[in-house]
Order: sequence, then structure tokens, then C-alpha cells
Amino acid sequence: GFNAVDPTRGAVNITAGPCDPGESSTGSAVTTGAYPMYGSLVGSKFGSFYRTSRAHNDYALIDIDDGNTGEFESNAMRVPGSGPLLITGTVDPVVGAPVCKSGATTGFSCGTILSTGQHVTMGGNVLDRSFSTSICALRGDSGGPIVSGTLAVGIANASNVGDQPSCEIATVVSMLQGQRPELFATPINDILAENPGLTVRTS
Repeated sequence: GFNAVDPTRGAVNITAGPCDPGESSTGSAVTTGAYPMYGSLVGSKFGSFYRTSRAHNDYALIDIDDGNTGEFESNAMRVPGSGPLLITGTVDPVVGAPVCKSGATTGFSCGTILSTGQHVTMGGNVLDRSFSTSICALRGDSGGPIVSGTLAVGIANASNVGDQPSCEIATVVSMLQGQRPELFATPINDILAENPGLTVRTS
């Protein structure tokens, strides 16, 4: 996700709603810990989920623990096989705009925005402000940041080929069905608007 700053909490990370395993208790006295995943291995706790949205917009906000803030106090986005990409601001999704995503499963890949204002059903939840992209994403890519140039555009949420074993197979299967891989995402500016004072790090 994107590193961010909250005026009362300090360092925050913005990710996807499904990343919160204890969504029902988020924001209560029983907060859910946030842990990094390394394949099937779980790392040490680095923060706690304090808000999760699964309707209209899909996202989760993580309050970073004091001992881990150093890792989240930069505007750098990891790009596998390359140097970090420095985020300089945010932008609304526009059809036809070039975008790239960084995913835990499929890494860094690019495409274009296909549509905005999409209705997407995830489990029993309906997202009505999503945008879609021509990027292939698989299970585990949810929560990844999506950018256009150096501007934050959104958070990856769902894919129409998420259950496929690879993007190569996903592309062939979707072509046979008269479709193509699509990644759906929540606009970053919608998330910021729902959380007054929250800003994406640009330095």
C-alpha cells in the first residue's frame, strides 16, 4: 500500500480491506495486529488496523507501531528489480491513463485505466466507486499501490483472473472467454476524502 500521515496517529499505511483478518473488531478495544507476509511465512507485528471499509470503497488503514515508523516514513514505493519510485502526489483515475501496480504475487506491471465508477461485488460487499485497469493481478496482489507516473491513483482490490496460477494462463483463459485480465481498484483520493487529515507521503 501507500505510506501516509495522519495528524493524530502519525505514520499510517493504506492497504486493502481484505488484508485485515479481524475486520469485525477494527477500531474497537480489540485491535487487529498487522504482520508482513513473506510467502507463507509471517513476520513480526508492525502496526494495528484501526479502520477498515468493505462497502462503497475497499481499504484498510494501519497505525504503525512506534518502533517501526522508520520503515514507513518515506514516500518510496518498492519496484522489484529496480530502484524505488518516489510518490509526489495523488490523482483521480481517468480512462486511458497509463498506470502501474506493485503486487506481492505478480510484482510490478503496467497497463491503462479502462473505466471508472465501476460496481464490483466482493463477497457480500458491493464497491461502487472502483476503477478498472488492463493489468493482470493474482491472489496476494490485493492492497498493492497503483500509480500513474509518480502520482498515487489507487489501491488494488480485486481481479477477474485472481484464481489463476499465473498471468500467462490467466491471459489465455480470459481470451478464450472473450475477455481480458482486469484489476479493480479503489481511488486513493476517495480514501483520503473519507479520512479528513490523512495524506499520502510525498517526501
